[in-house]
Amino acid sequence: VEALKKENFHLKLKIFYMQGEPRWQANAAVLDETVELKIALQERDKDLTDKAHLLVKAREAIDALQRDLDASRAHAKGEADQRKKVADKLTQETHGLADKLRDRESLTDTLQERVRRLEAEKMDALGQMARMHEQLERAHADHQRYVEMVQAKASGEG
Repeated sequence: VEALKKENFHLKLKIFYMQGEPRWQANAAVLDETVELKIALQERDKDLTDKAHLLVKAREAIDALQRDLDASRAHAKGEADQRKKVADKLTQETHGLADKLRDRESLTDTLQERVRRLEAEKMDALGQMARMHEQLERAHADHQRYVEMVQAKASGEG
């Protein structure tokens, strides 16, 4: 289609120049060459105009892409800043939780040590209670023998 438009344009220019300048009709060769040169010049002018138009469109497209790129970069930077804030906050919270965990572990260690001491004290107390119980049972047995002895003496005297 573009080739046909170009050929049509070429033919129209040729007809225009042939009709517009009758004094050149005497020398057909010169006329043909002049027409061909004018047509070539017009075609180059049209090509230059088309290319200039394409350059303008390309420049506009580049500018639009640059604006899009700048907007994307700004958006990405905003998201990165937001993510950094969240990461910093999470890091701070993590450090706080780690401190609390260390405190709790220390408290747990202290409490476990206290429980071990209390267990040892309890075992000592149970041991003492068992010894006291044995002493009490022996004292009770001694008391029982003493009562029996006193009763036997009293029944033997009487």
